Amino acid sequence: MSCFGTTASCKNFFSAIFKKVKAPFLNLRRRFRKNNEGPSTESSMATTDSSESQDEILSDYSSGVYKNETWGQVEISTSTVCKFSNCFENCWLNSTFQAALNINIIRHKIFQMSRKAKVSSSEIPLSTEMFLTALKKPGMRFNSSDMLPVLEELSKFKPELRLMSPNDPADFAEPFLEWLNACGIKTKLQIKCKTTCVTCKVRERTVFNQDNLFFIAQPSARKVSLTSLFIEAVKSVCGNKKCSTCSANVNRQISFGNVDLITLYLPRYADADKERRYVTPPAVIEIPVYNGKYKYRLATVICHKRQVDQSAHYLTYISNGEVFIKANDEKISIARNEYFNNIKKDGTIFFYEKCT
Repeated sequence: MSCFGTTASCKNFFSAIFKKVKAPFLNLRRRFRKNNEGPSTESSMATTDSSESQDEILSDYSSGVYKNETWGQVEISTSTVCKFSNCFENCWLNSTFQAALNINIIRHKIFQMSRKAKVSSSEIPLSTEMFLTALKKPGMRFNSSDMLPVLEELSKFKPELRLMSPNDPADFAEPFLEWLNACGIKTKLQIKCKTTCVTCKVRERTVFNQDNLFFIAQPSARKVSLTSLFIEAVKSVCGNKKCSTCSANVNRQISFGNVDLITLYLPRYADADKERRYVTPPAVIEIPVYNGKYKYRLATVICHKRQVDQSAHYLTYISNGEVFIKANDEKISIARNEYFNNIKKDGTIFFYEKCT
């Protein structure tokens, strides 16, 4: 006998208390998980289905805006994301830096080089110095006096990047990715096309070397998957080639070279008269290579937000396991429930890093 009675009665007593305490927490969790969308877990180049229905839904664990949060087994931290002043309408620069700083493969490979070698390989040394400082000091805040010399350097290096102007982040991302490529991070997609003539059986092989940003054309459908747009863009690069010997049709096999980072660029427009197309990015894409397949995970996304005056504002979503962090210049927060709809509607530059 126990001081509370029999063993069975003790179990019933504590079980009842546990249920009363547990119930409110379960209801709260269901409320946050209800009707939340997340990116699909995997998509392969072997499929061309543009339907969103195949995208697997992931739970959204956002429950507020704090520096550190814990929800179940998921611990979320925003304190390591650097903050950048937007005093000179330089959100295009901030969003690119915040995207690149939170890509694992960039952090790991950059640390393997000396700082002098990194800077000497760059045509924009002040921008490189700022990025390396941010990389070394996670969570650092950069004010307007830090930003101005970098912006002046960029405007001289590339006239399209005008001061006090909402520039397109793609205009900065291209030379920035070129510097990463010089540092040993493979950023240029290489498309390999093998053809076999259906008539004379002649085989040909062509390699198409792409820029750091792989351009994705605007979809015609209102809702479509990024995977299907990627496939169509690759096919467009390869073209409808005929046999060079007999001009007959050919069977085509497409593969890719080894690359560390795939950056997909889907232009968005500030013009309110142009309807936004909803493009669903998969959490993972799989591409064929010579000796198998490589998988790439969605690491960060730069989004183009339309303002009331039809100007552009850019911000970044950072994948942190099953949750996303929203980096908006100096405001860093846990992404709210609607984050994935924002990515589908406003996503313009998608960074996919190679899974290791």
